[in-house]
Amino acid sequence: MKKLLLLTLLIFGCDNSTEPQSCADGVEYNTDSFVGTYTHSSYTEYQTSDCTGQGEEINILEVWEANSITLFLESTGIATTTHIRSNDTLSNTLLWTYNCNEVTITIDDMGATSACLTDGCDEDNEDMENDYVPPLYIFSDDTLTIQSVNRDDGNCYIEVFTKILY
Repeated sequence: MKKLLLLTLLIFGCDNSTEPQSCADGVEYNTDSFVGTYTHSSYTEYQTSDCTGQGEEINILEVWEANSITLFLESTGIATTTHIRSNDTLSNTLLWTYNCNEVTITIDDMGATSACLTDGCDEDNEDMENDYVPPLYIFSDDTLTIQSVNRDDGNCYIEVFTKILY
């Protein structure tokens, strides 16, 4: 039943239209504005919850032991993240939508967290599905930027992905 619902949502429910959407910033966006491959380009962490003050640039590739991190947005509303490491490749298939220059990427087909994925569990390994908010990326000049708060320490971070292929 869940697969049938997902198929129905993909066919009828996607709002990623090819019709231009006029926005307050004076730019018209459509699905093609966002479609492409993005590579991780920076990660800055702040010791505050609102990304103010002096930020520290962190080599997140080193932290995650990855050679590269990419995000691919398809015109069908499917997003794929890939972490290439020296001995394996980790990929996740997600869904994405947009509203003007704001791109939302959800973790599973219903927009809620899958158990314990991407900060989906607390320190006691309990699912935090009820307080999950999908990340919101801001699109500008061929970059996707996310500002979010780390659940573990309350610090704010800004992460940037730069479009490399259209």
